[in-house]
Amino acid sequence: MNNIVGLVRIFDIDDNDELIISAECRSIDILEAVYQKYKSDPLPVFKYINFLSNPYSPYNNYRENEKEEAILNDVGGSFLPDCNLIQEAITRINKLYETPTKRFFESNKVLADRLTEYARTASITAGNNGNLSGLQAQLKNSGEFMKAFKLVENAYKEELVTVVNRGNAESGYDEDE
Repeated sequence: MNNIVGLVRIFDIDDNDELIISAECRSIDILEAVYQKYKSDPLPVFKYINFLSNPYSPYNNYRENEKEEAILNDVGGSFLPDCNLIQEAITRINKLYETPTKRFFESNKVLADRLTEYARTASITAGNNGNLSGLQAQLKNSGEFMKAFKLVENAYKEELVTVVNRGNAESGYDEDE
């Protein structure tokens, strides 16, 4: 679990090693409203919110159109993910985590996924209105694109490290130094 300055810590572990909703999380009005609505079984909905928005989510390598379904299958619970309150909470958390670098990285990640999907599913057509020359150009430039993508990804990762170290915060016992 990340105890990072700048990131909302949604979970804590109590004295019995049980996962619980953190006081920090409940101090944000919209998240407290979610907690109150799902008080009888809050962990699944908060896992869902966390896994969709946390930059350290294990689901971040999923394609955006597959991520939500995978999370829903894994967290269980009886909540409706398209409930306005849950969607408002996700929007708010994403805003708290958002930076220009993150937006740029994520837009390029979506672009890479779309190019990949197009290349995998498009029928190759030649001629003036065909896509053969475009696909050949994509293949020719793929190394440069991936190199540039890695630069953006590394800039985003460096920014996350900066967030961790902001304010001379000390790392938790379970974090790499």
